[in-house]
Formats: sequence, C-alpha cells, structure tokens
Amino acid sequence: MAYGITYVIDMDDAQSSTVPFGLVREPVGRGIYLSKSDFMAALLRELIISGDLKPGEQLRQRDLAERFGVSVTPVREALRWLESEGLVRYDAHKGSTVVQAEAGTTREKYQIRAVLEGLASSLAAPKISDEDIRELESYNEQLADANRNPSQINDLNRTLHFRVYEMAGSPLLLALMRLLWHSFPQGPQVARPRDESVADHKQLIEALRNRDAARAQAITQQHILGAIRYLEDELS
Repeated sequence: MAYGITYVIDMDDAQSSTVPFGLVREPVGRGIYLSKSDFMAALLRELIISGDLKPGEQLRQRDLAERFGVSVTPVREALRWLESEGLVRYDAHKGSTVVQAEAGTTREKYQIRAVLEGLASSLAAPKISDEDIRELESYNEQLADANRNPSQINDLNRTLHFRVYEMAGSPLLLALMRLLWHSFPQGPQVARPRDESVADHKQLIEALRNRDAARAQAITQQHILGAIRYLEDELS
C-alpha cells in the first residue's frame, strides 16, 4: 500500500500535484497551498517521523531532488528548515543526515513539552465543552482496549493530546506543539505501562470537566515528565 499527498504548489502558475511515496501512517496534508520548499520540508518531515528515513541516514540533495522531481534548491532549503527543527544534522564533510535520538536531548524535549502542554491544558479548561469531554473520554477508552497494537496506541495518544492543544484555542501554541512533536524521530512514543497512561488521562479529563485550569496544568506536566524515565531506559 502507498499513500499520496495532494498539494497546491505555488509555482509560476499554481497547480495540484500528487506525489506517491512509501507507506506511512497518515498523509502530511491535502490541498495545502505551499511553495516547493514547503512541500519538500513537509514530505521529508513525514518520511523521518514515519521511519521511512532512518536515524543516521544520509540525505543527499541531488538524490532527493531526482526522487521527487524537483530541483536541488527547494531540497536544500527544506533540509535547512528541518535542521532548525532538530530533525536533520548538517556536517561539512558528511552533509545532512537524519538525527539520532539521544537521551539528554529527549529529556530536554519532554521538559519543554511538559511546560507547553501544561499551558495548553490550562487554556483549554475554561473553554472546553461537554462534547469535547466526551470526545477525550472516547479516545482514552480506546487506548484502554487491550487489543490495540503499539501503532494504534501511539496514534490514539497523539490524537488525544492534540485535541487538548486545539481546545486551548491558541494557533501559536498549536504550531509550537506541532514543531516540538515533529522534532522527535518517531514522534513521542507511549513508553510507560498503558494502564498508567490511561489513569493519568482520566485525571486530566476530570480536571477539564471541572474547568480546573491549575489542576489540569499540574496533571499534564506530571504526566509528561513521568514518561522520561521509561524513555531513557529505552534509549540507553
């Protein structure tokens, strides 16, 4: 199975283009008005996050340009963009490579994530609707299903967390969280025991139901920081 992404590319005359690429969990986007550099950055970011481009893999500009039917310039600009996001590392002798996960870097990212996501929860609390609460409960109930495989668990966990970001009603915060999640080679993974994660989510949802911004923020921060020890065990 292969997916394609439909983009509107901002060239001399705008046109719609579908580029097929390997198997990934979900497309980057559809019908988004982008420049060639934006397109390449979105495509390479998804390939890195999905694991199609492996940690340590070299990213040769000319090879990528030929693979996706673009010139070298948008590939070069996309790689610079991804370098600023922490997904790609440039070396004068080796060129660009996909970043290898490091325990120290992961710890720092989770600390930043705890602060930003805690803020999102506190902003969401006074705005959240009863329908929103039911939606979050539905995702958490699906997470508790023992028949879910690791990929489904990670997708559900991501959906639940991003719904809270969206409910915060801050486009800037949402953009920062997207950038932070993209900086993880595979996206943040559910490494802790599932029942522990589900229990934390229940506490968060209850705080949101009570419109308790301070408690929602504290629970969120504890939830994210508590995952670090599991992740460091994996990375070591």
